[in-house]
Amino acid sequence: DVTGLFMFCGATVNINGDYAVAATALTSVTNGSVTFANPLSFANKFSQTGGNVYFNGNAIFNTGYDLLSSNSYLLGGSGNLTIHGLLDWRNGADIVGTGTLYTDGQVILAGASQSLARAWSNSGIVDFNGVAKLYFATNNGTTFTNEVGGIINLRGNDAAPIVRSSATGHSLINKGTINKEITTVPTQQIGDAYLNISNEGVINVKSGTLNVAGGGTDTGVWNVAAGSNLQFSAGARTISGASAGMNFGNNSTLTVSGATLTLDKGIAVDNLLLSGGTLTGSGAIAISKALDFSAGSLLGSG
Repeated sequence: DVTGLFMFCGATVNINGDYAVAATALTSVTNGSVTFANPLSFANKFSQTGGNVYFNGNAIFNTGYDLLSSNSYLLGGSGNLTIHGLLDWRNGADIVGTGTLYTDGQVILAGASQSLARAWSNSGIVDFNGVAKLYFATNNGTTFTNEVGGIINLRGNDAAPIVRSSATGHSLINKGTINKEITTVPTQQIGDAYLNISNEGVINVKSGTLNVAGGGTDTGVWNVAAGSNLQFSAGARTISGASAGMNFGNNSTLTVSGATLTLDKGIAVDNLLLSGGTLTGSGAIAISKALDFSAGSLLGSG
Protein backbone atom coordinates (compact mmCIF):
# COMPACT_ATOMS: atom_id res chain seq x y z
CA ASP A 1 0.00 0.00 0.00
CA VAL A 2 1.26 3.46 -0.93
CA THR A 3 0.70 6.60 1.14
CA GLY A 4 2.48 9.94 0.88
CA LEU A 5 5.15 10.03 -1.84
CA PHE A 6 6.50 6.85 -3.43
CA MET A 7 9.44 7.50 -5.76
CA PHE A 8 11.07 5.13 -8.25
CA CYS A 9 14.62 6.43 -8.70
CA GLY A 10 16.42 3.79 -10.76
CA ALA A 11 16.92 0.14 -11.73
CA THR A 12 14.25 -2.07 -13.29
CA VAL A 13 11.11 -2.71 -11.26
CA ASN A 14 8.31 -5.13 -12.27
CA ILE A 15 5.16 -4.93 -10.17
CA ASN A 16 3.18 -8.07 -10.93
CA GLY A 17 0.88 -7.90 -7.92
CA ASP A 18 -1.39 -5.19 -6.55
CA TYR A 19 -0.19 -1.62 -6.19
CA ALA A 20 -2.68 -0.02 -3.81
CA VAL A 21 -2.51 3.77 -3.88
CA ALA A 22 -4.09 5.94 -1.19
CA ALA A 23 -6.22 8.87 -2.34
CA THR A 24 -3.60 11.40 -1.25
CA ALA A 25 -0.54 9.42 -2.42
CA LEU A 26 1.77 10.64 -5.18
CA THR A 27 3.73 8.23 -7.36
CA SER A 28 6.85 9.60 -9.04
CA VAL A 29 9.28 7.99 -11.48
CA THR A 30 12.59 9.81 -11.93
CA ASN A 31 14.79 7.13 -13.50
CA GLY A 32 15.00 3.45 -14.41
CA SER A 33 12.13 1.35 -15.77
CA VAL A 34 8.87 0.53 -13.99
CA THR A 35 6.25 -1.93 -15.29
CA PHE A 36 2.78 -2.30 -13.74
CA ALA A 37 1.11 -5.55 -14.73
CA ASN A 38 -2.41 -5.08 -13.31
CA PRO A 39 -5.18 -2.49 -13.73
CA LEU A 40 -4.71 0.61 -11.59
CA SER A 41 -6.52 3.79 -10.62
CA PHE A 42 -4.63 6.81 -9.27
CA ALA A 43 -6.59 9.43 -7.34
CA ASN A 44 -3.63 11.80 -7.23
CA LYS A 45 -1.36 12.94 -10.06
CA PHE A 46 1.28 10.58 -11.47
CA SER A 47 4.65 12.18 -12.17
CA GLN A 48 7.22 10.87 -14.68
CA THR A 49 10.26 13.13 -14.85
CA GLY A 50 12.63 10.45 -16.15
CA GLY A 51 12.82 6.74 -16.92
CA ASN A 52 10.37 4.47 -18.71
CA VAL A 53 6.92 3.55 -17.38
CA TYR A 54 4.77 0.72 -18.77
CA PHE A 55 1.15 -0.03 -17.85
CA ASN A 56 0.12 -3.49 -19.09
CA GLY A 57 -3.25 -3.27 -17.35
CA ASN A 58 -5.74 -0.46 -17.94
CA ALA A 59 -4.74 2.59 -15.90
CA ILE A 60 -6.88 5.57 -14.86
CA PHE A 61 -5.32 8.84 -13.73
CA ASN A 62 -8.03 10.89 -12.08
CA THR A 63 -6.14 14.14 -11.53
CA GLY A 64 -3.62 14.15 -14.35
CA TYR A 65 -0.23 12.93 -15.49
CA ASP A 66 3.05 14.87 -15.65
CA LEU A 67 5.11 13.45 -18.53
CA LEU A 68 8.25 15.53 -18.23
CA SER A 69 10.89 13.00 -19.30
CA SER A 70 13.31 13.75 -22.11
CA ASN A 71 13.05 12.22 -25.58
CA SER A 72 15.03 9.11 -24.62
CA TYR A 73 12.18 7.85 -22.40
CA LEU A 74 8.75 6.28 -22.89
CA LEU A 75 5.26 6.02 -21.45
CA GLY A 76 4.01 2.70 -22.82
CA GLY A 77 2.47 -0.72 -22.27
CA SER A 78 -0.46 -2.74 -23.56
CA GLY A 79 -3.14 -1.26 -21.29
CA ASN A 80 -5.48 1.63 -22.03
CA LEU A 81 -4.46 4.93 -20.42
CA THR A 82 -7.31 7.22 -19.32
CA ILE A 83 -6.13 10.63 -18.15
CA HIS A 84 -8.60 12.99 -16.50
CA GLY A 85 -7.36 16.47 -15.67
CA LEU A 86 -4.08 17.78 -17.07
CA LEU A 87 -1.65 15.80 -19.21
CA ASP A 88 1.49 17.93 -19.13
CA TRP A 89 3.54 16.44 -22.01
CA ARG A 90 6.79 18.17 -22.74
CA ASN A 91 10.57 17.64 -23.10
CA GLY A 92 10.23 14.98 -25.81
CA ALA A 93 9.13 11.77 -24.09
CA ASP A 94 7.20 9.36 -26.36
CA ILE A 95 3.79 7.75 -25.73
CA VAL A 96 3.76 4.25 -27.20
CA GLY A 97 1.98 0.91 -26.80
CA THR A 98 -0.89 -1.18 -28.07
CA GLY A 99 -3.63 0.26 -25.87
CA THR A 100 -5.51 3.53 -26.39
CA LEU A 101 -4.77 6.87 -24.76
CA TYR A 102 -7.96 8.66 -23.64
CA THR A 103 -7.87 12.34 -22.60
CA ASP A 104 -10.80 14.51 -21.56
CA GLY A 105 -9.13 17.40 -19.74
CA GLN A 106 -6.35 19.68 -20.91
CA VAL A 107 -3.26 18.43 -22.73
CA ILE A 108 -0.26 20.75 -22.95
CA LEU A 109 2.25 19.85 -25.65
CA ALA A 110 5.45 21.84 -25.36
CA GLY A 111 8.28 19.54 -26.46
CA ALA A 112 10.09 19.77 -29.79
CA SER A 113 10.24 16.07 -30.67
CA GLN A 114 7.65 13.92 -28.89
CA SER A 115 6.24 10.89 -30.71
CA LEU A 116 2.82 9.25 -30.60
CA ALA A 117 2.87 5.51 -31.29
CA ARG A 118 -0.50 4.39 -29.91
CA ALA A 119 -4.11 5.28 -30.65
CA TRP A 120 -5.25 8.53 -29.03
CA SER A 121 -8.87 9.56 -28.43
CA ASN A 122 -9.22 13.15 -27.22
CA SER A 123 -12.40 14.81 -25.98
CA GLY A 124 -10.66 17.60 -24.07
CA ILE A 125 -8.44 20.52 -25.11
CA VAL A 126 -5.01 19.96 -26.67
CA ASP A 127 -2.76 23.03 -26.75
CA PHE A 128 0.37 23.12 -28.90
CA ASN A 129 2.58 25.69 -27.18
CA GLY A 130 6.06 27.03 -27.85
CA VAL A 131 8.14 24.63 -29.95
CA ALA A 132 5.57 21.83 -29.70
CA LYS A 133 5.82 19.19 -32.41
CA LEU A 134 3.96 15.87 -32.47
CA TYR A 135 5.39 13.04 -34.55
CA PHE A 136 3.33 10.02 -35.59
CA ALA A 137 5.28 6.75 -35.42
CA THR A 138 4.82 2.93 -35.39
CA ASN A 139 4.79 0.37 -38.17
CA ASN A 140 1.07 -0.34 -37.74
CA GLY A 141 -0.02 3.25 -38.33
CA THR A 142 -1.13 5.60 -35.56
CA THR A 143 -4.61 7.14 -35.36
CA PHE A 144 -5.32 10.29 -33.36
CA THR A 145 -9.07 11.00 -33.14
CA ASN A 146 -10.17 14.41 -31.94
CA GLU A 147 -13.65 13.45 -30.80
CA VAL A 148 -16.85 15.50 -30.86
CA GLY A 149 -16.30 18.25 -28.29
CA GLY A 150 -12.52 17.92 -28.49
CA ILE A 151 -10.41 20.97 -29.37
CA ILE A 152 -6.89 21.18 -30.81
CA ASN A 153 -5.27 24.63 -30.65
CA LEU A 154 -2.20 25.19 -32.83
CA ARG A 155 -0.58 27.97 -30.80
CA GLY A 156 3.06 26.94 -31.10
CA ASN A 157 5.87 28.26 -33.24
CA ASP A 158 6.86 25.13 -35.16
CA ALA A 159 6.29 25.33 -38.92
CA ALA A 160 5.12 21.69 -39.09
CA PRO A 161 3.59 20.79 -35.71
CA ILE A 162 1.79 17.56 -36.77
CA VAL A 163 3.76 15.26 -39.05
CA ARG A 164 5.01 11.68 -39.38
CA SER A 165 8.45 10.56 -38.17
CA SER A 166 8.44 6.94 -39.33
CA ALA A 167 6.33 4.25 -41.02
CA THR A 168 3.11 4.84 -42.98
CA GLY A 169 -0.66 4.67 -42.64
CA HIS A 170 -1.13 7.37 -39.99
CA SER A 171 -4.34 9.37 -39.53
CA LEU A 172 -5.57 12.44 -37.71
CA ILE A 173 -9.38 12.33 -37.68
CA ASN A 174 -11.05 15.53 -36.54
CA LYS A 175 -14.63 15.18 -35.29
CA GLY A 176 -14.37 18.21 -33.03
CA THR A 177 -12.52 21.49 -33.65
CA ILE A 178 -9.00 22.37 -34.79
CA ASN A 179 -7.90 26.00 -34.54
CA LYS A 180 -4.86 27.46 -36.27
CA GLU A 181 -4.23 30.37 -33.96
CA ILE A 182 -2.08 33.48 -34.31
CA THR A 183 1.58 32.40 -34.02
CA THR A 184 5.03 33.75 -34.84
CA VAL A 185 5.23 31.52 -37.92
CA PRO A 186 2.97 32.63 -40.78
CA THR A 187 2.56 29.12 -42.26
CA GLN A 188 2.01 25.85 -40.40
CA GLN A 189 1.83 22.40 -41.99
CA ILE A 190 -0.25 19.48 -40.75
CA GLY A 191 -0.05 16.04 -42.32
CA ASP A 192 2.22 14.67 -45.02
CA ALA A 193 2.40 11.86 -47.56
CA TYR A 194 2.12 9.26 -44.78
CA LEU A 195 -0.24 11.12 -42.42
CA ASN A 196 -3.81 11.75 -43.61
CA ILE A 197 -5.91 14.57 -42.18
CA SER A 198 -9.68 13.95 -42.27
CA ASN A 199 -12.15 16.60 -41.16
CA GLU A 200 -15.58 15.52 -39.95
CA GLY A 201 -15.94 18.50 -37.62
CA VAL A 202 -14.66 22.09 -37.92
CA ILE A 203 -11.21 23.42 -38.80
CA ASN A 204 -10.68 27.16 -38.30
CA VAL A 205 -7.82 29.04 -39.95
CA LYS A 206 -7.72 32.13 -37.76
CA SER A 207 -4.45 33.58 -39.00
CA GLY A 208 -1.76 33.08 -41.62
CA THR A 209 -1.65 29.93 -43.75
CA LEU A 210 -2.63 26.40 -42.82
CA ASN A 211 -0.91 24.01 -45.21
CA VAL A 212 -2.63 20.62 -45.30
CA ALA A 213 -0.05 18.24 -46.78
CA GLY A 214 -1.86 14.92 -46.39
CA GLY A 215 -4.84 13.36 -48.12
CA GLY A 216 -8.27 12.76 -46.62
CA THR A 217 -12.03 12.75 -47.11
CA ASP A 218 -13.94 15.64 -45.54
CA THR A 219 -17.56 15.84 -44.50
CA GLY A 220 -16.93 18.75 -42.13
CA VAL A 221 -16.43 22.51 -42.39
CA TRP A 222 -13.37 24.67 -43.04
CA ASN A 223 -13.56 28.32 -41.90
CA VAL A 224 -10.89 30.71 -43.18
CA ALA A 225 -10.67 34.10 -41.49
CA ALA A 226 -10.23 37.40 -43.33
CA GLY A 227 -6.81 37.69 -44.93
CA SER A 228 -5.89 34.05 -44.20
CA ASN A 229 -5.00 31.21 -46.54
CA LEU A 230 -6.03 27.55 -46.69
CA GLN A 231 -3.50 25.57 -48.71
CA PHE A 232 -3.62 21.97 -49.96
CA SER A 233 -0.14 20.97 -51.06
CA ALA A 234 -0.20 17.17 -51.32
CA GLY A 235 -2.45 14.13 -51.25
CA ALA A 236 -5.96 13.52 -52.57
CA ARG A 237 -8.90 15.14 -50.77
CA THR A 238 -12.64 15.20 -51.39
CA ILE A 239 -15.03 17.74 -49.86
CA SER A 240 -18.50 16.20 -49.93
CA GLY A 241 -21.60 15.48 -47.88
CA ALA A 242 -24.61 17.44 -46.69
CA SER A 243 -22.75 19.16 -43.83
CA ALA A 244 -19.45 19.77 -45.66
CA GLY A 245 -18.38 23.22 -46.69
CA MET A 246 -15.77 25.96 -46.92
CA ASN A 247 -16.35 29.47 -45.65
CA PHE A 248 -13.91 32.23 -46.61
CA GLY A 249 -13.61 35.65 -45.01
CA ASN A 250 -12.82 38.91 -46.79
CA ASN A 251 -9.65 38.78 -48.92
CA SER A 252 -8.87 35.19 -47.89
CA THR A 253 -7.38 32.62 -50.26
CA LEU A 254 -7.77 29.00 -51.29
CA THR A 255 -4.47 27.59 -52.58
CA VAL A 256 -3.94 24.29 -54.40
CA SER A 257 -0.22 23.73 -54.89
CA GLY A 258 0.22 20.00 -55.43
CA ALA A 259 -2.80 18.19 -54.04
CA THR A 260 -5.78 16.76 -55.88
CA LEU A 261 -8.72 18.61 -54.37
CA THR A 262 -12.22 17.47 -55.33
CA LEU A 263 -14.92 19.97 -54.44
CA ASP A 264 -18.36 18.40 -54.60
CA LYS A 265 -19.80 21.38 -52.70
CA GLY A 266 -19.87 24.90 -54.07
CA ILE A 267 -17.66 27.58 -52.57
CA ALA A 268 -17.31 31.36 -52.77
CA VAL A 269 -13.82 32.78 -52.26
CA ASP A 270 -12.10 36.09 -52.95
CA ASN A 271 -8.82 34.62 -54.19
CA LEU A 272 -7.97 31.27 -55.77
CA LEU A 273 -4.32 30.33 -56.30
CA LEU A 274 -3.65 27.22 -58.40
CA SER A 275 0.11 26.58 -58.69
CA GLY A 276 0.17 22.79 -59.01
CA GLY A 277 -1.92 19.68 -58.56
CA THR A 278 -5.57 19.42 -59.60
CA LEU A 279 -8.73 21.22 -58.59
CA THR A 280 -11.83 19.35 -59.72
CA GLY A 281 -15.33 18.30 -58.67
CA SER A 282 -18.99 19.02 -59.22
CA GLY A 283 -19.22 22.09 -56.97
CA ALA A 284 -19.36 25.61 -58.40
CA ILE A 285 -16.47 27.98 -57.57
CA ALA A 286 -17.32 31.68 -57.31
CA ILE A 287 -14.20 33.91 -57.32
CA SER A 288 -14.83 37.55 -56.47
CA LYS A 289 -11.32 39.06 -56.74
CA ALA A 290 -8.42 37.13 -58.28
CA LEU A 291 -7.65 33.83 -59.97
CA ASP A 292 -3.91 33.10 -60.15
CA PHE A 293 -3.53 29.98 -62.33
CA SER A 294 0.15 29.31 -62.99
CA ALA A 295 0.34 25.49 -63.03
CA GLY A 296 -1.73 22.38 -62.44
CA SER A 297 -5.18 21.44 -63.73
CA LEU A 298 -8.60 22.97 -63.29
CA LEU A 299 -11.22 20.35 -64.11
CA GLY A 300 -14.67 19.16 -63.08
CA SER A 301 -18.32 19.67 -63.93
CA GLY A 302 -19.01 22.51 -61.49
